Amino acid sequence: MQEEFEIQDRDGHHMVYCRKRNLEILVTERFDIPAYPEHFQLVFARIDWQNHPPVRHLKDDVIVCFGVCDYDQIEYEPYFKHLLVSNAIGEYMAQQWCLAADELIYSPAYQKNFIDSMSLDPDQMTPELLAYVSRDPAEEPLDFYTWKEKYLKPFLN
Repeated sequence: MQEEFEIQDRDGHHMVYCRKRNLEILVTERFDIPAYPEHFQLVFARIDWQNHPPVRHLKDDVIVCFGVCDYDQIEYEPYFKHLLVSNAIGEYMAQQWCLAADELIYSPAYQKNFIDSMSLDPDQMTPELLAYVSRDPAEEPLDFYTWKEKYLKPFLN
């Protein structure tokens, strides 16, 4: 799933967008994991200062906080929303820090809405996703959205 991510400066912080999917992520950088309301959907990327020569002068781990905005507005198969956010975080870390995080920490609300939505229980999958996972990947190695466009769009019109 190739998505296009855009990073913009906004009043002292960054925003990561995937406009095609209505994904918005607020990014801040700090030296600790802040106290936050339990309903916030956050991912914390920890950069261990000892592992990366460019940040050794800081003498503290850097915490990059990613706050996912408007979960319900993201136009993406629920099963794949975590992958979309992970790819956005990876893109941000590569562009802004030129390294990968040493550890990712997920808030309970994020885990509930994103990671817990990845259940392989057929009762929790959408009909489209159930059909997709039951295909033969050797014959159809397409990603979900390409497959959906090719096979389901004719039936939905």
